Amino acid sequence: MVIAVAAGKKDRVLVVDDEPSVRDLVHDLLEEAGYEAASARDGKEAVRTLFHWRPSLVVLDIAMPGMDGWNVLERIREVSSAPVIILSALDRENDAVRGLRNGADDYIVKPARTAELVARVESLLRRTRTEGDAADTELYSDAVLRVDHARHEVAVDGTAADLTPQEFRLLAVLVQNAGLVMSADRLGELCWPGGGGVENVRVYVGHLRKKLGDDPRTPRMIETLREFGYRYCPTQ
Repeated sequence: MVIAVAAGKKDRVLVVDDEPSVRDLVHDLLEEAGYEAASARDGKEAVRTLFHWRPSLVVLDIAMPGMDGWNVLERIREVSSAPVIILSALDRENDAVRGLRNGADDYIVKPARTAELVARVESLLRRTRTEGDAADTELYSDAVLRVDHARHEVAVDGTAADLTPQEFRLLAVLVQNAGLVMSADRLGELCWPGGGGVENVRVYVGHLRKKLGDDPRTPRMIETLREFGYRYCPTQ
């Protein structure tokens, strides 16, 4: 079958599936259609790739060992507004309802027809571009902090802050979840390949506060909630 090529597209699509045959088929199909595709073989790899690669859309399996698709979907919705298409062998109506209610944008039962899958990817990405969701995630700004995700630039009260790549990744996750409490385990999982560990997160939060001039005793930005984690507090 010949797939119509999405000419000029630069959209990134992440394919998450523990079955190599399905994963490779969908990956190759999307690349043939003109998209930039990446693959993840399990939930943990998917979460790491989501943050570092920042896909425009995710094609997500549900039944995977370890972190299953339901947990991955929850993590995606905590840090990203990228559309999610669930591609699953689960064909019960309540599974589709659960997926859509928990933040998925579409639900397709395996085996999917190739032309239909590509058409649904294109439809969701077209809708996303129209709504301007992708552009909104490039820049964060409040009365104190400005984070340009595309340029990896940070300014505090108008003065540039020189962050290492790891410090920037940690700050980016915190501001993408502004107002929400993020556990140290969750931050480590999102910001370090293979997980950073609680102590590593604690040390880097300290580094980040020093670079931002944020006194941990009276924080303006990064708040510590004992036994719960950390929260970025936007300044109005």
